[in-house]
Amino acid sequence: MSSTVTFLKLRMGSLNIDIETENTALIISLAQGVQLSLHDMTSDDAAGTICLLIPVGQVQSLIQASKDGQIWLEAATVGFDIAVDVHNRPYGWKSKGQKQVQFIKDQDVLTRRVPFIYDKGVHFG
Repeated sequence: MSSTVTFLKLRMGSLNIDIETENTALIISLAQGVQLSLHDMTSDDAAGTICLLIPVGQVQSLIQASKDGQIWLEAATVGFDIAVDVHNRPYGWKSKGQKQVQFIKDQDVLTRRVPFIYDKGVHFG
């Protein structure tokens, strides 16, 4: 069982996706982008967390109103936002966490740069 720790954070700025068929179109807009973060640092509650955040989203459906494809009408628009946190608790996660914390302490002995990771009461999100 590995004692390493993984942290990952991905951010994407605004995103627009246009999907078009002969007579219809779907436009997906994420004006404030998407953020995905994950870590496998064991806390008191879980062995790791995956977080997905889409602060503002919109899906727009269009239908073609002219044969030449120059005029499109809005059929529907849906606005949304998403904030999802998934907490992982596999079998044996507490003992893995103890080994993980000891590994980090051992690696940090000389520099003392990351005591915030292994001190009690720290929560990651």
